[in-house]
Amino acid sequence: MNQTIFSLKKPYLAIATTLFLMFGLFVLAKKVLISNTSSALTSAITVDFALIIPIIYFLLIRKSNVPKTTTIPIFIIGIVIASYIIPYQHQGLLNVIKTWILPLVEFLVATFAIIKVRKLIKVFKKTKQDSLDFFDALKLSTKQLLPKFLANLLTMEIAVFYYGLFKWNKTILKPNQFTHHKTSGTPILLGALILIIGVEMFTVHFLLAKWSWIAALVSLILSVYSAFQILGFLKSLLYRPITITDDTLVLKYGILAESNIKLNTIETIVYYSKEIENQSEIKKLSPLGNLEPHNILIKLKTPELLISLYGSEKQFKAIALYIDNKVDFLDTIENLIHK
Repeated sequence: MNQTIFSLKKPYLAIATTLFLMFGLFVLAKKVLISNTSSALTSAITVDFALIIPIIYFLLIRKSNVPKTTTIPIFIIGIVIASYIIPYQHQGLLNVIKTWILPLVEFLVATFAIIKVRKLIKVFKKTKQDSLDFFDALKLSTKQLLPKFLANLLTMEIAVFYYGLFKWNKTILKPNQFTHHKTSGTPILLGALILIIGVEMFTVHFLLAKWSWIAALVSLILSVYSAFQILGFLKSLLYRPITITDDTLVLKYGILAESNIKLNTIETIVYYSKEIENQSEIKKLSPLGNLEPHNILIKLKTPELLISLYGSEKQFKAIALYIDNKVDFLDTIENLIHK
């Protein structure tokens, strides 16, 4: 045979082997640690979970199509298991790894993802693909680095920070792009929510501080993080317009929802502002549901996918959305359909 165990081509074999090693070491470590908790033994178990098993996994997938960065989740799982089985007072080496190495790995992954995003955006600009933006490039980059679930999590976290902190330039719309936030009232709603969180944050922090400063600090961090996330969601609405290309309607609701609809699959597109009673038949582009109005209804010949927060998907054959300039929007689509 030309292949060895260290050049397995099938990903599931690599995963099965890694899980088997983790389970075996877990069972063995649990039994041994009952009678022996020396620093040498706990350090060896830590090295096995956090270093040896991830290295073995990497060797198993190195010649396959599995992204090499999937080694990172194996590394994290190893740390979690080691934290569970090693007594807290004997986690010296493990604490060093969690305090210094784990944050460094996370930083390197995020940095690598952003570098790939910048490269992809340059490619998009050269090919003049107007419907593709930072968030699209970020999704493509993270999917090349991590498994789908982790890629979706990392994408959302980076995007929230990007739109919340770094994206401040004015949006210049192209003729085929349409906004949906200027007259819908959604920015006011989200801004009010941030204000409520701010008031609640100081009130709850003050009350909890009388009982426990740790609980007060945790509450403060969670409140700030929640407010910052909403700010990122709000600002993404401003920078991700809906785009119409020659053959596709690219629906975007900030970083919260999106869908690509081929124009030749549109059965009807009409003005529509009635309340939606049966939401199983008609989906809304906005995840805010009835809290946001709608003025356009699109019915399709075949089902399409609506991708929502953290990559969740659902099918639809009819979708309602809000467009600031609904007249030009509808006319543009109808002209392209009947072209």
